[in-house]
Amino acid sequence: MKAYKKNNFGRRLAAIRKENALTQKQLAEKIGVSWRLISDYERGKARLNDVIIYRIALALNLSADDILGINNKNHRHEPSLRIMKRLHSIEKLDSLKQKKILSTLDDLIKANS
Repeated sequence: MKAYKKNNFGRRLAAIRKENALTQKQLAEKIGVSWRLISDYERGKARLNDVIIYRIALALNLSADDILGINNKNHRHEPSLRIMKRLHSIEKLDSLKQKKILSTLDDLIKANS
């Protein structure tokens, strides 16, 4: 993805599409739009919306950040929903049970670091 980060969206989309060996028509079919709209995106003639970004990301097996050229290295990593649900469950327990679980987690993390 590094090659696309400094280009505008249209050039980045064209490069990603070509990297995936897709024509404008093939990408358009994958995301359910006309090939002319893909052409317009690539030429900067059409504005993108969140649904199209989502469809392109799914079709090309990329993240929306990859499609948009956003570098997440500077962003703080957020825990996954799966981990957050577990943390909320732990917070509902009494203090003693929380301490035991956290101690066990600390031991597991140390053993696997």
